[in-house]
Amino acid sequence: IALKAKQIWDEAGLPPDLFQVVTGYGAAGAALIDSGIQFLVFTGGVSTGKRVAAACGERLIPCVMELGGKAPLIACADVDIERTAKGIVYGGFTNAGQVCIAVERVYAHREIHDRLLNRVVELTKELKAHLRSGRTTRRRGGRPERRVTIPGLVSIRQRPEEVNDRLVPGHHEGDLIKGSTVSNSAVGTIVERTTGYLTLLHLPQGYHADQVAEAVTEQMTALPEWFAKTLTWDRGTEMARHAAITAATGINVYFADPYCPWQRGTNENTNGLLRQYLPKGTDLATHSRVDLQHIADRLNDRPRKRLDFQTPREAFATLLEEQLNSVATTH
Repeated sequence: IALKAKQIWDEAGLPPDLFQVVTGYGAAGAALIDSGIQFLVFTGGVSTGKRVAAACGERLIPCVMELGGKAPLIACADVDIERTAKGIVYGGFTNAGQVCIAVERVYAHREIHDRLLNRVVELTKELKAHLRSGRTTRRRGGRPERRVTIPGLVSIRQRPEEVNDRLVPGHHEGDLIKGSTVSNSAVGTIVERTTGYLTLLHLPQGYHADQVAEAVTEQMTALPEWFAKTLTWDRGTEMARHAAITAATGINVYFADPYCPWQRGTNENTNGLLRQYLPKGTDLATHSRVDLQHIADRLNDRPRKRLDFQTPREAFATLLEEQLNSVATTH
């Protein structure tokens, strides 16, 4: 859109230096703002957009933002059915909520409506067949609901506001990935919200509250204090000894609402990726501590779009360097 606007601007004979278009990742945006521009129009992802807006605010630079927008797709009677159907599926699923251009609704000419619809349905089924979970819809576990009480439970609604924006590091989400019913095995997963940095908990003796509290304490005390502030978990009884974790680590533990996995979205998404290495219906106790570290390394070295294609490890290293420089400056 910006490139087209620039083309129109130039064709109209307007002064070319008054309107410039720069494409790139967050680093390019930061350099552009530092150059002393007078006005900025930004189109892109929400995560990068927040950083650009913060930089503009510090320098009192007016800016207009278009983040994660959705638009209709119009299919005329003479369109290429195959190409249009692929565009609809890509824009409706692959892009949804991730970039600034995503297909929200489709308007198709009556002459091609049925053919286009049928092809979109076929492509959607093919796409869903490749999901890691092997299923097309989310379903709640088949185990009967058991109401449990966790002593001293602190609701996610009491969690500091700064956690929500992912701008302040040190806030984590956690859960268990469980193995087969026969093995009664599990692996703990903890993900930092700002960087996506993953820590796995080795639970060879089971996942009762004592074992989980010991594993969480061991792993979280290995992290810098500024990188370990809060932990948000679901309401599983494995976190019944959360008070002991707080006493040993200083980390405040909060609990998501029942059946609200989106409140721990970073952790849920990571668990989906982990199922590639820790499949359902298997004995997860067969994985050694070294095995789990290797799996964590694989995900921590995987570039992420929301990090401007940095890896979680690189994002963590950048924060660590900033902290060290800050300490050196104050002393």
